[in-house]
Amino acid sequence: MHPNARTGSASEYKAAAYFAVQGWEVFWPPTGKSPCDFVIVRSGETQRVQVKTASKWKQNTSEYLRCALPKTYQPGDFDLLVAVTKGGRMWVIPEEELPQTASLYLEKEGGLDRDYGWGKYEVNNDA
Repeated sequence: MHPNARTGSASEYKAAAYFAVQGWEVFWPPTGKSPCDFVIVRSGETQRVQVKTASKWKQNTSEYLRCALPKTYQPGDFDLLVAVTKGGRMWVIPEEELPQTASLYLEKEGGLDRDYGWGKYEVNNDA
């Protein structure tokens, strides 16, 4: 298995564990060709979840925390995007809040620090 696939799988499992601890049932699609990574259900509510690994990227004197957004998704393919770092930080963002860009920038340090406003979606992940 390619190291990127292992990292992506680990991010999915971290996200699923977070939702399970929150009382959601987690269901995985039977094939790898689903527009979402898994589905969560609780008290009659269903959410489709897409998970992406966020990583650091440096440019000049700045360091960004970012993740690639799904390139081929259509509105309605998923309800929640979960960005997960290798260190376990996690953001749960409603699909309708996502920018129409290829990358989601969560934080910037160095140069002029910048808050992109995603902090309100960061969750305490003790799972």
